[in-house]
Amino acid sequence: MHENLYLEECIRLLEKKLNRGPSGQWTASDFSALSQQIFDVTAKTVSDSTLKRIFGKKDAGEHYTPQLYTRNAIAEFLGFNHWQQFINQFKEVEAIAPVQSERKGSYPYGIISIAAVCVFILLIIMISTRNRGGADVFLKAERTSQTIPITTVFHYDVSKVKDSVFIDFGNNTPVPLPKNKHTITEFYKAAGIFYPRILTRTKVLDSVRIVNYSADWQGGYSPNDDYRMYIPFEDSAVFKQGDRLYIAPSYLKIPDPLYNKGIYAEYRLMRDFNTSLDEVEFAASVKNSPQAGGKLCYDVEIWLIGSEDYCKVRFVEPGCFRYGQLKISEKEYNGRFDDLSAFARDLKSWTNVGIKLENNLAVILYNGSEIFKQQYKKNLGNLRGFYFRFYGTGSLRDVSIKNSRNNSLIFKSNF
Repeated sequence: MHENLYLEECIRLLEKKLNRGPSGQWTASDFSALSQQIFDVTAKTVSDSTLKRIFGKKDAGEHYTPQLYTRNAIAEFLGFNHWQQFINQFKEVEAIAPVQSERKGSYPYGIISIAAVCVFILLIIMISTRNRGGADVFLKAERTSQTIPITTVFHYDVSKVKDSVFIDFGNNTPVPLPKNKHTITEFYKAAGIFYPRILTRTKVLDSVRIVNYSADWQGGYSPNDDYRMYIPFEDSAVFKQGDRLYIAPSYLKIPDPLYNKGIYAEYRLMRDFNTSLDEVEFAASVKNSPQAGGKLCYDVEIWLIGSEDYCKVRFVEPGCFRYGQLKISEKEYNGRFDDLSAFARDLKSWTNVGIKLENNLAVILYNGSEIFKQQYKKNLGNLRGFYFRFYGTGSLRDVSIKNSRNNSLIFKSNF
């Protein structure tokens, strides 16, 4: 059988696993989501562009075959050790069909082929289930919401997993997990939302969502585009500058190699606001300029964190809209594939930005004017906090939250 026919089976299984409908109807965000999931499970990078070639959404020639590295990554994501094991399993099922077809006057070959494929899929489901380590594998947190600084107690069971097991406490840094233990603790001093998970070298076994509240604003930094590795400053004087939040570049250059590769200054406030995120109007004044330590493309990200999901908007300098981003519940867009030129704005001087959420409609505002709107289906839940992220460093002031239905004030910053 030609290699491409095995890839066709992979496509069917990936469609089923991602559960976003037929791949012919997928958008750029679906391929971005699949790329991220493959990395999360296998620690191997398969780009959006490569996935589009595999799925026939991008021209790559009639007999395009991805590199073995890519095929191995996809096979691991589907529950196999490598690509050859996937092929071998398929051949075992395929070998059944010729024996049946020799019985003339019996069933048409097409029916036999369909049956063989069904058996193959059943075998894959069985293997995937077995490789997950069984139903006894779990990870639980004693408390899923808490105020920092805090030591979180996790309970787990991986005693029946044959592979090496690791735990990632939500900072994208896996550490070995003892199989003969059932409790592990982690100290958190960073505010935010975290997704601790237990995993092997090839797949995630279980995960849990925790929210770390903060008594006040928290400032810190994270490496290029990885908010999970956020490191807070212990002294608020580093980032509280009169009526604004601002981190001087000298503080961000402490880890010099990290800074040169790209770094984000972050300001976080996490608390239970006791209000629905689906009914708020959020506003703030922001600035990110090269003179104050901003880095091209002077990104300004706003995250509104809900108990169920979150809303994220990334504004960028004009000409940089390839790096624009938007996520509102189940809707997700990326400037590499989607037109997000509306988020390319001048941010070098104080600028008013806002997000209004009402009736499952998100409206993005720039200096009081509507520049983008998006309907969504799945509610975001109650407001749990927000992040501001600036590429390089940037300034924040005048943060306010109102109820979008009755205009009543919920929160106003007081630095």
